[in-house]
Amino acid sequence: MSQGEGWDFRRLFDNHSAMMMLVDPRTLAILDVNRACERFYGYDRDEFQHLRIPDLNLMSEDQLRTYMVDPTNAGREHHDMRHRLKNGQIREVEVRSDPIAMNDGRVVRFVVITDITLRKEQERELRASEARLRRLVESTPEAIIIAQHGRIVYANPAAEKISGYKAEELSRIHYLDLVPPEDQEALRQNHQRRLRGLPIPESYEVRFFSKNKELKWVAVNGMRIEHEGAPATLNFLTDITQRKRDEAERLQQERLQAAVATAGAACHELNQPLQGVLIQLELSLLKLPPDSPLRPELERALDLARQMAKITQNLNRLTDYRTRVYLDNTRILDLDESIS
Repeated sequence: MSQGEGWDFRRLFDNHSAMMMLVDPRTLAILDVNRACERFYGYDRDEFQHLRIPDLNLMSEDQLRTYMVDPTNAGREHHDMRHRLKNGQIREVEVRSDPIAMNDGRVVRFVVITDITLRKEQERELRASEARLRRLVESTPEAIIIAQHGRIVYANPAAEKISGYKAEELSRIHYLDLVPPEDQEALRQNHQRRLRGLPIPESYEVRFFSKNKELKWVAVNGMRIEHEGAPATLNFLTDITQRKRDEAERLQQERLQAAVATAGAACHELNQPLQGVLIQLELSLLKLPPDSPLRPELERALDLARQMAKITQNLNRLTDYRTRVYLDNTRILDLDESIS
């Protein structure tokens, strides 16, 4: 290095905001430092001249010596290390070391040091936050899935439980294949609209088949996210199968109540004229001679009227709502099974 070049380097070295030092790779002695090093480590330049790298670095001396003399470390990598300051505080630093030739022919190491303590703390906190979030997601009783490119790329244990599939099994199934064919288009549109940021209902209900082919219901709430650099949807699924069953049972009870009320009203309206018909038929039979040709027809009519009377009595005893198959596979009230 010429004298002019040396002066320019000295001025750049002293005044640069980055921490810089010169180190003898054989003895690991600290030959010189700039002002940024003095401010960071707490030593002045005279004190540094009595220190060696092992006084700062927490690595063993053998490791440091290997690092300093290994040609593969010549400016090609940044190394994360831990350094001790004068006050005993430990800081994490990124170190880059390059060989440099001095005017007297010596080859020393030009070391640039960057304090990365805050970045490392943030990285650790981020990893801890991610771990806490994963524990929370995996322990929550609510099913959570991430859907992307038509696949379920993540499913928490609650989603595995409600579906009966393991997460890796779900990842091989197109999510639309889990729902009945008549529901697939609506679900596909909701998924696409959410990916595009278009409005959809805050919560909507979806039917799907579990692994054992049981038809279940879930309420879906979700949001658009970025997953591994691509758009996806994060979905929260609440199992509402029992609620749907309760609703079906309530509907059946409402039908029963309506049937009982209708039957009661019909019986009330039919009973009086039906009793009149029975009396008239019985009186007519009493008036006919035993050999009258009309007697068989009147007796047949009387039997039918008595059957009608029995039906009205049964309708008054209606307590359940059971059905049976009738013509063309339609289902009608099974009166015998529905009475107490």
